[in-house]
Amino acid sequence: MWLLARLLPQYGFTLSGSALWSCLALLAGFTVLLSAKSALFRHNTTARPDRKSLQNARTLVTTGIYRYTRNPVYVSMALMLLAWMIFLENWLSISGIIIFILFIDKYQILAEEEALERTFGEAYLQYKKRVRRWI
Repeated sequence: MWLLARLLPQYGFTLSGSALWSCLALLAGFTVLLSAKSALFRHNTTARPDRKSLQNARTLVTTGIYRYTRNPVYVSMALMLLAWMIFLENWLSISGIIIFILFIDKYQILAEEEALERTFGEAYLQYKKRVRRWI
């Protein structure tokens, strides 16, 4: 993102108060992340997204931030990338956010969902119907 912004400054934009907006997006990202981690901690379950850890998970967390998104940690990362895009003030930086979302969706989230479905069965399928993957 930074390299694109520096190499192609003609795609820059000016946003009044960009530092403030960037800080707000970053703060939102950290808030979502802390909310997700604390919900997992309260339920004494893993925050590790690898298959083995997910298969050993004892609790399906569906409360707190997990009522609104099945992947709050990834939502928080996307918000932090948004903060970086705003800070860079370059439209091409949005490509970093899009690439992140597409990559995580295909190569991480699908595998996590399969592991959670094997571990929690019908409870996870019902949760999937109620709560969106992102937001």
